[in-house]
Amino acid sequence: MGLVDTYATLSGPLAGGNWSVVYHRFKADERAPAINDLGRELDISYARKFGKHYNAGIKYAAFSAGDVAVDTDKIWAWVGLTF
Repeated sequence: MGLVDTYATLSGPLAGGNWSVVYHRFKADERAPAINDLGRELDISYARKFGKHYNAGIKYAAFSAGDVAVDTDKIWAWVGLTF
């Protein structure tokens, strides 16, 4: 069984960082007719650099299950250091 990921993305600059919104629609390929709708997902994120070596961001993902799996919402944040 293969996965078909059809998606649309919007993104741009905001307050010194970058935002993005991505919508996914997951379907099984034609070889799996019994399981077709594998769900939808909305991802929203914002990331920004601070100073010369630091970056941080936050992301939210909402997955709505289709014929399989379980609905799931997640949020996470990160801080990075580059040198």
